[in-house]
Amino acid sequence: MEKQNQTNSRDFELVGFVAYENYNPFIFTIFFIIYMLTVIGNMLIIVVVYYNVTLHTPMYLFITNLSCLDILYVSTTTPKLLTMLATINNKISFCWCLVQMYIFHSLGITECYLLAIMAIDRFVAICKPLRYSVIMCTRVVRNLSLMCWMPGFLSELILVSLTSQILFCGRNRVNHYFCDIVPILSLACSDNRQGSGAGADKGAGLTREGSGADTGAEQG
Repeated sequence: MEKQNQTNSRDFELVGFVAYENYNPFIFTIFFIIYMLTVIGNMLIIVVVYYNVTLHTPMYLFITNLSCLDILYVSTTTPKLLTMLATINNKISFCWCLVQMYIFHSLGITECYLLAIMAIDRFVAICKPLRYSVIMCTRVVRNLSLMCWMPGFLSELILVSLTSQILFCGRNRVNHYFCDIVPILSLACSDNRQGSGAGADKGAGLTREGSGADTGAEQG
């Protein structure tokens, strides 16, 4: 009987802003405006840097990467949130929940690496100004940019793999407005908690590090 109630292929119900359903039109408008401003603003940065040759410098290349990251960041969670507010449909499939979790945390790790590389770039520019153009040449900058993106998306495969093996005992209400590792693990059966402890600790750390930019952008 217990096995019949355990599953890892089901729909989850995101709690979101259920307590404020009467204000859904207002909340939808606010989040939609913030989302559009974020996407349009970052797109403008990318276009300006691309077409302005004088801005083809290491720092602006990193800023372009950061703009791409911000667009992907908000696009991972906000469209689903807007759909929830517009249709009052809080359901999300387990598969899409894993995809959302994977992209969100991968981008969080990528952002940490990217900000670290940008700090190193400024260090070289200030401390070794005469050798800056030699050290931060185009090839080095492109390789560093690539190195920012690859580790995050590769390492998060472990987290998603562990999460996909978790069984849930009849509970499907996620106390969040998107799929995050901590609220998902809180729904797991007790006999799964120990086996997924590594993923929980890792996910909790990434939530604190990576969700700041996204939450700040969405919640204003």
